[in-house]
Amino acid sequence: MREPDAERPWLAVAAEWTSRVTTVAGEMVLPPLVGLWLDRLAGTLCLFLILGALVGFAAAMIQLVHWIRTGVEDHQPKEPYHSTKPPPSPPSPPPGP
Repeated sequence: MREPDAERPWLAVAAEWTSRVTTVAGEMVLPPLVGLWLDRLAGTLCLFLILGALVGFAAAMIQLVHWIRTGVEDHQPKEPYHSTKPPPSPPSPPPGP
């Protein structure tokens, strides 16, 4: 994710969320369909279907965890609130006349 969504146009935010939803849906639907096709091709009962479902579920969970981690990292402050550096000293007065 990027900076706060209030600064981005609503259409960009909608496109990003649409992309995310279709990515997760594709990751969960396509591998079982490929597994079903392989089962029919190989003549097995449901071996590849189950493997495809497990792979798709794992891929979707990995993707969701990645989005959560990067989203949390994007919203972290750049500097810690409690800095270990001492506060800067005030500037010294200019030399007198």
